[in-house]
Amino acid sequence: GGDEWSRRSGWLTSKPVTRWQGVVCDGRGLLSRLNLERIAKLDGDLSHVLGRGLLRFCQQLCLFNTNVSGHLSPGVTSLTNLRLLRLNKTRINGPIPPEIGNLVNLVELWLSDTNVSGPIPREIRHLIHLERLGLSASEHNQSTTGRMGINGSIPPEIGELRSLKKLWLQRTRISGPIPPEIAKLQNLTHLYLFATDISGSIPKEIGNMESLQYLHLEQTDLSGPIPPQIGGLKNLEELYLSETYISGSIPCELGSLVRLKRLWLMHTSLSGHLPPELGGLRQCLYICLNNTAISGPLPGSFSQLANLRELYLHDTELEGRGLGIVWGYRSAALNSLNRSGCAITV
Repeated sequence: GGDEWSRRSGWLTSKPVTRWQGVVCDGRGLLSRLNLERIAKLDGDLSHVLGRGLLRFCQQLCLFNTNVSGHLSPGVTSLTNLRLLRLNKTRINGPIPPEIGNLVNLVELWLSDTNVSGPIPREIRHLIHLERLGLSASEHNQSTTGRMGINGSIPPEIGELRSLKKLWLQRTRISGPIPPEIAKLQNLTHLYLFATDISGSIPKEIGNMESLQYLHLEQTDLSGPIPPQIGGLKNLEELYLSETYISGSIPCELGSLVRLKRLWLMHTSLSGHLPPELGGLRQCLYICLNNTAISGPLPGSFSQLANLRELYLHDTELEGRGLGIVWGYRSAALNSLNRSGCAITV
């Protein structure tokens, strides 16, 4: 323990270790949990603690939001009993070592907002119990680029993480295509790949991920059409494809996303008419279509979008049918309507 820590109850005293701040021991008296997150002035190299073998039976190691530094290997990757590893917002650095695959009991792995860099190793496939994987940078990341140093492509082996529920890879240097193997993650509810260098087309296999609720692919180099198979994501609540190179028309199958609340397609190369099937998005709150080449009239079926709060149509080629005809002048729920730069009339 350190005498400058903001919270250090029990440390540097003669009290039993079970009464030290953040320490939990099991029935055998062995340290099973160490939670020192958000302790100011906690710093030093991770290996100084791990090298002593004190955490050999540890199941939870939480050092979130501290100044701890050092590498993940060999110390951390030898803790094979770990179920929770939370090192986000620390100063740890270096690559994710292949030995990360030794942590076969991990349920949560948090390395976001750190100086960890390099590719995701293929050995990650051994983490078959993993439910949450955070390798992202937050919006307020303090690095000079605002992005994590994680790079390379998403390994196809990611599809072996069948227990995975939430995957955060946003604001990294990940590049290349989205591997179709990602569709094997049938328990995944959150997929965040925005603000990365991923490219290629959206794999049609994503339409088989029936548990998916949040799909964020915006601010990437993705191109090509929106696969109609996305209409099979019956639990999807947010679909963000803005600021990409996707093109073609909006598939009518998107009207089957009955739980969708946010549809963001602005600043893309989408064109063609709006399919009337979008009137099936009865739960939708926000639709952003601005800065696209979408053309033609606003479908009369939009009158069914009774929960819509904000609609952005500016800088499109939409024209003709007045909004008063579609909604009876205005939807009672509609708070914001931006139609500047298009030929639709009120």
